[in-house]
Amino acid sequence: MEGKKLLIFRGLRIRITGDNKWEGERRRLEIFYDDLTGRLYAYQSVEVNQPSGISPEKRALYLGVINIITTWFEEEKQPIAFSGKPLLADWWYWTRKIAYYQSIAMKVNKRYTTKIIRKLFRKRQLMFRHAINSKREAKL
Repeated sequence: MEGKKLLIFRGLRIRITGDNKWEGERRRLEIFYDDLTGRLYAYQSVEVNQPSGISPEKRALYLGVINIITTWFEEEKQPIAFSGKPLLADWWYWTRKIAYYQSIAMKVNKRYTTKIIRKLFRKRQLMFRHAINSKREAKL
């Protein structure tokens, strides 16, 4: 199967999945190996120019725990809040599950970590990031 490839140097090529999300001048490329998945990952920053037709708006932004992000735009009459309650519930669920497996690992291996536990930590982190980035809106 032939796909897109990234030429690094001296003939080293890496298969690329997905599309470029940003157009602009390419910057630093970071490549790392993930021992949990057994894959190489590459991240590259891109310098993007802001379109000239966009005017800056006045807004207020508050970060919190119960409401992760609360923002207010100058034109809006009511603030917009992104609830953190489902996110906290998921976080504590995965924390209890990790603690359960850590207690078993300590009894069996005399260690608090195994590959399964590292995968659970990764899953908890990725779910947290997804919930933040998906911008679920809460009504005030």
